[in-house]
Amino acid sequence: GLNETLNDCLNIAKGEYIARMDADDISLPMRFQKQVEFLDSNPEFAFVGTNMIHFDDSGDWGISTLIKIPQKKDMVKGSSFSHPSILMRRSALLQVGGYTVSPR
Repeated sequence: GLNETLNDCLNIAKGEYIARMDADDISLPMRFQKQVEFLDSNPEFAFVGTNMIHFDDSGDWGISTLIKIPQKKDMVKGSSFSHPSILMRRSALLQVGGYTVSPR
């Protein structure tokens, strides 16, 4: 499954940071530079995300705006983050055991 594959990739990766980009994801040119600068300047954060513009073949159809610093109560309805916009510390992801693999 997907999470097993993500864990395989995590174990192969050698870099300090992990970013996931699927074939249909597009990032602005300075995204990674800005995210690395943020994490380098803020060692207390494990990851950083961005706002997202969702679109389909017919054009733009919506923007997802992040809560600047989400609290636990913000997670009740699900993650406040969009995985394709996140840059995370590899060490933090390894510390929590990688991606969750649940039996179906």
